[in-house]
Amino acid sequence: MTDSTLARPATGPLARLRVAAADSLFRNSAFLLLATVELAAGGFLFWQMVAHLFPAAEVGRASALISASVLIGSCALLGMHNAVIRYLHTWEDDAATVDTALTTVLVAATAGALAFVALAPAVAPELAGLLRHPLNAALFVLLTSGYAVNMVGDNVFVAARRSGFVLGRNTVVVVLRLLLPLACLGLGALGIFTAYQGAMVAALVVYLFALRRVLGLPSRLRLRWDRLAAMWRYSAWNYLATVILMLPALLMPILVAERVDPASAAYYYVAALLAGTLAFVPQATSRSFFAEAERDPARMRASLGRVVRLTVAVELPMLLALLLGGHFALSLFGGQYAAAYPLLVVLALTQALTSIGYVGSTVLMVLGRLRLLCALSAVASAAALLGAYLLVGRGLIWAGWSLLIGEVILAAIYLLLIRSVLAASGTVRACVPSRLR
Repeated sequence: MTDSTLARPATGPLARLRVAAADSLFRNSAFLLLATVELAAGGFLFWQMVAHLFPAAEVGRASALISASVLIGSCALLGMHNAVIRYLHTWEDDAATVDTALTTVLVAATAGALAFVALAPAVAPELAGLLRHPLNAALFVLLTSGYAVNMVGDNVFVAARRSGFVLGRNTVVVVLRLLLPLACLGLGALGIFTAYQGAMVAALVVYLFALRRVLGLPSRLRLRWDRLAAMWRYSAWNYLATVILMLPALLMPILVAERVDPASAAYYYVAALLAGTLAFVPQATSRSFFAEAERDPARMRASLGRVVRLTVAVELPMLLALLLGGHFALSLFGGQYAAAYPLLVVLALTQALTSIGYVGSTVLMVLGRLRLLCALSAVASAAALLGAYLLVGRGLIWAGWSLLIGEVILAAIYLLLIRSVLAASGTVRACVPSRLR
């Protein structure tokens, strides 16, 4: 055997896999993708079980209550989940940064949930009856706050390039979500809500253990005002952009329940649940890209190109599979749910375009162009919500068409942005075209 043979690098699938595993962008993305697929698969089984155990009207009320809880928890993040990625390694005391973010979000989520309970008779009469009892209201507040804290925890481990713990946490969530509905049969919509969000809150033990024992960041409820002051401007704009982006998807089940009926909300929620699987890849790759770009801004353009190629390569086959198998997948929830297949097609196309938005919005976050991000998101969200409010009474599918129109507007602008960043020369901070600043 010659020296040249000995020096030849190893080739083949295993060698390529080892090279990919050594790439932190790929590794972080892979763990996040697996974690998201696992959670979604568990959610699929959860809603399939629930659809057979509970009447459609109860499923519709529960989906609206869950959407309200997720919306409040997402608003309560105040942008701190992304500020953790941007600032975790800025100061030596990482624990103080994490504690400040967790404490801020916990207080905001508790206040938001209490406000919703108080205002429910006016803003969501269909849900007010579920929250009238003090114990039910307290449960809603507790589970909503715990959900928000979990979302911050996700990004702590993304920033630390230890997304394997997100996968571990999701395993616990899935197991609990498949066990708890049987224990909540007599509680109706509130039982479904408790099983869904309670599993997430109970699984927090995984994050608390990992923060202390693995990352060496003992989590305590303490607020460092100096950290909050340093993070606030970025997190506030990020918060506003995130809330605007999430409003159409989270408000739609509530809008359908109020303007059509609870059963239609259930059909919409299940169709949106299936279409949402198309967001798995861009969610994972964009968050990993964000963490990598903040650690090494010089590699932003190279990382962006890899993220775009990976997202497209996986997204297109997933879209085709969903379009071909969507009718069958809906029927697994019950015969009446299969009628929502036309809505599923529209929502699937919407989610495919949302992939462009995930990547484009992450580019703007890295570049610090958060005002532009807010403006673009506001235009798309306003178009979607206004269209749904005016047209959903004519038929459930109009909720899907309204979302698609908003996403087309957003995707067209983001495609221009991504192309400009990939083609530009010079520093990444100068990559945004002047007409988009």
